[in-house]
Amino acid sequence: MFASKFVLGAGLALSLAGVATAATVKQEQIRQQAQQVCMEDAMKLCSEVIADDAKTTACVRSHKAQLSPPCLKVYNQAFGK
Repeated sequence: MFASKFVLGAGLALSLAGVATAATVKQEQIRQQAQQVCMEDAMKLCSEVIADDAKTTACVRSHKAQLSPPCLKVYNQAFGK
């Protein structure tokens, strides 16, 4: 009985880890896409903080209304509308 509960628990943990890993991979893909698509926007709007990822992200968020359509699309995928 204990062994079957342990196996079930281990299987659930592995399944959840797989879901977390898949979500992390998707987030990384969106982040990379955002870097490519939004580089011009970030340089134009946030050049003074471009070396700092956290500050650049905050700056881009604060200029959402000024983002190009392709960048805004990726932004909305990453952060929601």
